[in-house]
Amino acid sequence: MLDFGNGTTIKFWEVPADKYAKTSGVFIQYQDKNGTEYSYINYKMTIDTIVTRYLLYDTIEIE
Repeated sequence: MLDFGNGTTIKFWEVPADKYAKTSGVFIQYQDKNGTEYSYINYKMTIDTIVTRYLLYDTIEIE
């Protein structure tokens, strides 16, 4: 979980491949400072991709 310090957070969970999605992905949940949540599953990225981009490039671009 990333806490932005102003009441907003973003959480990531790994989504394993299954019979419907042939590749693994990542579940992303964002909560704004008012408590509104936005979430979706991205099958074009993985937890490893997000960690690598954040650590190496200090940026995460959701595809």
